[in-house]
Amino acid sequence: MPVNFALIIQLFRRALREASPRRRKVLRFLVVVTPFFIALNQLCLLLDHLLFPGFRRVRVQKPVFIIGHARSGTSLLHRLMCGDDQSFSWVMMYEMLLPSILQRKLVRAIARLDARWLGARLATRVHAWEDRVFAKGRQMHPMNLDGPEEDEFLLTLTFYSATVAMIFPYIGAQLDGLGLQPRADCRAAGGDGQAEHLLPRGVRAGLQRDPRRAGAAVRGVSLAVAGGQRSRQSGAGCLKWH
Repeated sequence: MPVNFALIIQLFRRALREASPRRRKVLRFLVVVTPFFIALNQLCLLLDHLLFPGFRRVRVQKPVFIIGHARSGTSLLHRLMCGDDQSFSWVMMYEMLLPSILQRKLVRAIARLDARWLGARLATRVHAWEDRVFAKGRQMHPMNLDGPEEDEFLLTLTFYSATVAMIFPYIGAQLDGLGLQPRADCRAAGGDGQAEHLLPRGVRAGLQRDPRRAGAAVRGVSLAVAGGQRSRQSGAGCLKWH
């Protein structure tokens, strides 16, 4: 999976010069966490090719894209459709952070051991952590590590996603450098991510909350919100996905 290291370095250099102590503390944390997850995920994704080569033969059949303006009910529709697990498959939040088949199998093995031998003590701690960390975010968007989430976030740690503007609101011209048409290897990585997601489930219809070509619209809304602006033009961009 490609990673935009040039953009990562550029953004962190600028961000760490910010005046807010709280902001700098968060960014220092990200400076440590981001490279760790990038390295871990790249290694595990490479091991997938050796341990689970069958995912390369998986094809997503008739994917469903849910497209709409922010706060228009797309999350609710997405969650309702995820309830039909006989027809659709979807990506959970923790699978965005740990995208390889190997990582997912290890997480599920630990969950089974916890439920069988530890009385779900680990699960209880994880849910308590979720309640603390996601408390504010849940006021506008349902958030759970084992809940369905947008496919867009699969590319967040690669910095080939417009969602990084939520952390770096001044991204402006740097994000334009990504281009509205994703690179070929980035598109391939997104396809591989879907294939790796579907292989363990044996389901071929992928339910996607966000098409990856919607970066420009996400960027427009993110910059408007970050700048304290209300731009109908930026908002309207959400309806112009191709």
